[in-house]
Amino acid sequence: MWENAIARIRERSPATFDTWFAGVQFDGQADGKLHLRARDEFVRDWIRDHFQPALLQEIERAGGSATEVVWSIDPDLDSPVSSQRPPAPVVPKTIHVLRSEPDPP
Repeated sequence: MWENAIARIRERSPATFDTWFAGVQFDGQADGKLHLRARDEFVRDWIRDHFQPALLQEIERAGGSATEVVWSIDPDLDSPVSSQRPPAPVVPKTIHVLRSEPDPP
């Protein structure tokens, strides 16, 4: 159910989804409540403000019955994939020097 709902949310805006949902974990659903864990309050608030109604709608569409989201904060959640990429390699540049005098014999 969670995977189906999240897949539909991701289809709407893949870049935004990857940025924000990387910091969210599904902890379960019980008694009409969807339990989610966020890396921090900023991620929680952003998803709550921008995605929560659509998320609840997609959960319902997938066969769930969540009417409320219960959030917890866990700063130990993994960072988004984009911040774990290794830095880009350094590419050396060739510098051409033009001399104004010819080389000595």
